[in-house]
Amino acid sequence: QMEYKYSIPTPFPPPSPRYEHNSCIEACAFIPAAASLGGTHALAATVSLDGCLCVWDTNQLNLRQKVAHPEGVSAMRWHPLLPMLCTAGLDGVSRVWDARSGSLIRGFTGHTQGGLDVIFAPVSATETALVSSADDCTARVFRMDQAAIARTHASGPSDA
Repeated sequence: QMEYKYSIPTPFPPPSPRYEHNSCIEACAFIPAAASLGGTHALAATVSLDGCLCVWDTNQLNLRQKVAHPEGVSAMRWHPLLPMLCTAGLDGVSRVWDARSGSLIRGFTGHTQGGLDVIFAPVSATETALVSSADDCTARVFRMDQAAIARTHASGPSDA
C-alpha cells in the first residue's frame, strides 16, 4: 500500500470571508472595467433561487449590498458602462439596481411566467435597452432613457 504525503505551502493565505445564499447560486459576474468608475469600484455580484442579489466588494472581501426579490432570481447582468445591474426574477419581473447603494431603479413587467435571462444593450449615448426572456416563451425589449434613470434614482426607488 502506497502512502501519499502532501505539503501545504507556507505562509498559506487566509480564506476570504464566506457568505452563503440559502439556495442555488444561478449567476455570478464581475463589474465590467468601463462601469467600475475608473477602477474605484471593484465589485462582483451573485444571484440565487433564494431571491437575493448580493453585491460584493472584491477589494475589501466583504458583502456590500444584499437585496431581496419576492421570488428566486435566475439571471443577472452588469450594465457595460454604468455601476448598475439587472436581474431576471422568477416572478416575471426584470429589475434594474444601483450596485453602489442597492437601490431599485426600476422594475419592468410583462412576462406571465418566470424570467430566464436578462441583458443590457446600449442603444445610444443617452439610451439603453434591456432585453428579457421568460418561461412564457417571450422576449421583451424595454428602453431606458439615461436621464430618466438618473431622475428615477434621485426621486427614490420604484417597484414593479
